[in-house]
Amino acid sequence: MKNILVINFFPAFVPPSSGGELRYYNLYLKLSKYFNITLISPTYSHHPQETIIHSDTFREIRVPKEDIHDKLHADISKENIADEFSALVCALSSKYHNKYHEIYLDIQENADIIIHESPYMLDYDILFGFDKRPRIYNSYNVESDLVSSVWKGESSNKYKKYIYELEKRLVLGSDAVFAVSKEDINKFKDQFNAFDKHFSIVPNGINPGDYLPRNPSNKKTVLFFGSFHQPNIEAADFIINYLAPSLPNVNFVIAGNCVVNQKSKAKNVAILGKITHEEKLKLLSTVDIAINPMFSGGGTNLKMLEYLVSGIPTITTPLGARGLDLINNKHVFIADKEEFKERILDVLNNLDFAKKVADESKSYVIENFSWDAIAKKASIEIEKISEEKAYKKRNILVLNDFSASNPQGGGEVRINRIYSHLSKYYNIRLLCFSKSDEINIVSIKDDFYEIQIPKTEEHKEKENLFKWYISANDIVNFMEAPKNKLLSKVFSALSKWADIMILTHPYMVGLLENKNVSNKPIIYESFNAEFFLKQDLLKGHPHYNELIEAVKKCETEAIELSNRITVTSGNDIEKLIALGAKKDKIDIVPNGADVGDINTKNDISHIKRILNGRPFIVFIGSAHYPNVEAFQFINQTLSKELPEAVFGIIGSVCNSIPITSNNIILFGVLDDIKKDIVLELADIAINPIISGGGSNLKLAEYFSKGIAAVTTPFGARGYNIKNNTHAIICDLHDFAKEIKFLINDSARRSYLGTQGYIYAKKYLDWSKQAELFRYIIEKKISSDEVIENKRRLLVDVTAISQEDKKTGIQRVIRSQLFYLSKLLPEDFELTLVYLDNVDGSWCYKYASYYAFDTGLRDYLEPEIPVDIDSKDILYIPDWYPEDFLKAYTSGFFKSLKTKGVRIVSLIHDILPIQFPQYFPEGHDIKQAEWVRSLADISDHIVCVSKTVADSVSNFLNKSDLNITYIHNGADIENSVPTKGLPQDHERVLGLLTSKPSFLMVGTIEPRKGHLQTIKAFEILWQKGLDINLVIVGKEGWMVEHVIDLIRTHKELNKRLFWLSGISDEYLEKIYASSTCFIMASEGEGFGLPIIEAARHKLPIIARDIPIFREIAGDSAYYFPNDKSPQTLANTIENWLNLYKENKHPKPDGIKYITWKENVKRLLEVLLGGE
Repeated sequence: MKNILVINFFPAFVPPSSGGELRYYNLYLKLSKYFNITLISPTYSHHPQETIIHSDTFREIRVPKEDIHDKLHADISKENIADEFSALVCALSSKYHNKYHEIYLDIQENADIIIHESPYMLDYDILFGFDKRPRIYNSYNVESDLVSSVWKGESSNKYKKYIYELEKRLVLGSDAVFAVSKEDINKFKDQFNAFDKHFSIVPNGINPGDYLPRNPSNKKTVLFFGSFHQPNIEAADFIINYLAPSLPNVNFVIAGNCVVNQKSKAKNVAILGKITHEEKLKLLSTVDIAINPMFSGGGTNLKMLEYLVSGIPTITTPLGARGLDLINNKHVFIADKEEFKERILDVLNNLDFAKKVADESKSYVIENFSWDAIAKKASIEIEKISEEKAYKKRNILVLNDFSASNPQGGGEVRINRIYSHLSKYYNIRLLCFSKSDEINIVSIKDDFYEIQIPKTEEHKEKENLFKWYISANDIVNFMEAPKNKLLSKVFSALSKWADIMILTHPYMVGLLENKNVSNKPIIYESFNAEFFLKQDLLKGHPHYNELIEAVKKCETEAIELSNRITVTSGNDIEKLIALGAKKDKIDIVPNGADVGDINTKNDISHIKRILNGRPFIVFIGSAHYPNVEAFQFINQTLSKELPEAVFGIIGSVCNSIPITSNNIILFGVLDDIKKDIVLELADIAINPIISGGGSNLKLAEYFSKGIAAVTTPFGARGYNIKNNTHAIICDLHDFAKEIKFLINDSARRSYLGTQGYIYAKKYLDWSKQAELFRYIIEKKISSDEVIENKRRLLVDVTAISQEDKKTGIQRVIRSQLFYLSKLLPEDFELTLVYLDNVDGSWCYKYASYYAFDTGLRDYLEPEIPVDIDSKDILYIPDWYPEDFLKAYTSGFFKSLKTKGVRIVSLIHDILPIQFPQYFPEGHDIKQAEWVRSLADISDHIVCVSKTVADSVSNFLNKSDLNITYIHNGADIENSVPTKGLPQDHERVLGLLTSKPSFLMVGTIEPRKGHLQTIKAFEILWQKGLDINLVIVGKEGWMVEHVIDLIRTHKELNKRLFWLSGISDEYLEKIYASSTCFIMASEGEGFGLPIIEAARHKLPIIARDIPIFREIAGDSAYYFPNDKSPQTLANTIENWLNLYKENKHPKPDGIKYITWKENVKRLLEVLLGGE
């Protein structure tokens, strides 16, 4: 039996006293026939922790609430958001270490599947989304929707948002979502954009045998019962204050904890409060009718099933009947709030008919809602989910002693940016200390979460003991991390599921001691040579020897345990070797920056006026001591040597020393937007760093903003930059002199800023550093998983990888890639590449990002140059003439030919050469150069049709040309059709079906024949033919006159329709409503629209040109290839006469191949008969 762990915020009391408890207990009791089930539930704080054995395979661990629950409850009660909010308290309690965390971490080890009953306990499930075990959300309503309707007041908004985010994460992160009704499934899909999730209906149920035979009192007794749940509280209030006073001859009985601080003044209301299970059964057997006046809430009401299975005539609001598919006057009596009173009287006065309805509903409920039947169906779904082998990213566990979710300092930024990028390929958890006393789970990216664990009191005391003007908290973190029981438990749980572990900084290495991690690859990501750095920084510390001994032990252990080490600068390599590192195990991954495009600078002259024309010089720094040193230099020396300048200091370094100069502005810590504004004001940026380790992040940031920079040689470490090209590199004593030169030379400032930016764009973007890191992970850590010595099929995706414009050419590439990944022989590896220029030399780089987006999940190469050899085959299906021709001219492709690389290219058409008048100026020349160059380097040219192959052969006029054609595939099953219908779709479709409608599909371009077709229809409309012309397609180039004609046409939206950018769903309906398809294009490479029309059984009128004859043969009706509207008008009129007699050509004879067949034939060419 599989082990299921269920997490909930209330106990499964027996007997159950509320709808939630009924579902919770009964569903899992029945499921325990199929699974071994453990529930973890909070219980009252005055109760002991206990394990309740419900059956041999069903137990519940009840964990008493703690002081934090009482405190949270007291705090929230002051905000008056609702009468009942215990679930919210449980959710918020997850931020504070309590016994529930301990039990979860112990019990989860043996679970095969974990089920959440609600979003409230999600943050207790620290392994959610990381441990590769199935998660199921067994919802009983859409909780965020419910609280949105019942929690009141301004202060409730923050809690509503909190629950919404929890539920969103639970829905999107679960392998399956169980809901009690179709309505709830649709809400989940719409609210969280969860259309691709696995949903199943697991309704509420009952045990029919539990209920007593009916023995009604005939005293006009009306029952309502409900738990302490806001919708029930509202219903009880409605009964007491409205129904009872207005129906004095009817006796109302309210059972359960749903009456809050009320005593009914009406004598006809009995408020029973909480009752026993036996008392409830007796009530259900004796009352005359039951009511369910629900006005808010979600899910389905279990009380409804209890009423109905007891055979009680029941009146309910529509909301109260949700999810049960109940029919008014057949199963229940449905009434709105306004008519509820009258409905009660009607039913009481017609009890014979009401009994028939009740008997019908009882049979219906027994047949459809027994817990046995529900649990059996649910067990099948659970088994199915647990057996599914869905793709799961590999897991990386990052250990760091400080948070990086809201980055300010250099190390925080590096961690945040590199792992945010890597989260595209890996599932990442960063385990660190919290800055507060709270446990926090912070989403940085979709698959990158930070888990923050609070420090112990002993930890804080030790920090105070070692407090000095230079912090040693990181060393204290090393000392205390292994002693933190919660941190150690969380680490043990996470490490079990980690595929790779990374120490960013060495200070969490103590967690690895005495843990079974010997089989896990470990990377030590060194930001500085910590031991040597601390030796200098901590000189004079009263606990110097103890701290230095600790940091040496810390860094040495990190080196010993790691399979590989990364450094940010080559300067640190020898230092780490001195501590035992092996040189061949060390890699450099430099620091970087967020390098965006630099647009024309904003007009900031009005802000600059504040400086009175004085030059503005910036420095960025955290409170790290090397930055403090640099700030002291600015404050004490540089600001005085340059009194004409204003210095702007950004970052926490501002708090480190008192300023003594009046030309320094302290900005402090700024968010990215404010910091960018300050940097845009800067004329010069400085980096007067003379100590520290690693490489300097601020310099990369200066470069990324295009600011002229002045740096010390030490500050430039780790960057391969040139003095007077990328920055001014000089010693501190020359800073003032060099800055003065720059102040007076705007051209030089501009040059340095530009060159620095170019350098950053090429080498320093964080995505590039992350790709280097990925290369280390995949090739140097996980190389045993990569099959070597395979031949490679290199597919050039240069244009589509930069921007997929969804053109016809790009559709061909996507379809071919899909089947190449499936059909390529086992001794070949599919490798996507793009052309790039590196330092003036052309090369192919791995197109990793695009490969991953395409679905090639096991594609491991980072975006680095490809070392191409003679065994490789290069396939060029993409069209990007500019870069291709530059690379060709440079001799790059000739060098590949010299190596013996086989090159096959694909030509889709040569329409710009054939119809230069229909394309932007110069397109024909560019395409001619491209075709000749392709022919020069290709061993084989493939064309998409015989027509194109003949045209290319005639154009090139080469006797030794190796050329063939393979028709494109025409199946679209593997595409994802777009959905959506416009508001007027029914009117438009009605107009199309009311008369013969002719359809054109495709982008409006000069060669497509739209103008001739519209003019032809004008002739036919003038002759009195009542027919429609429908044009589907977006506006292309050089067709402004055609667009103007359409938009101003008197028949627009009457008999002329232009539909641009419509969904696939709408296009399908347009096809179904049309009579004939017109293909008036003067030239095509393949002519897919003809095949699309044939697939929709739509007859075709086509221009008589070779490509359409090749595709359609005798299965289309042709018009002569001239531009005369009268010619086409005659053809349409003749076709209509044939159509009336059913003598028109039918599209049935049009044959096409699939993309799978296309790729099979393509592989024969690519592999050259191998």
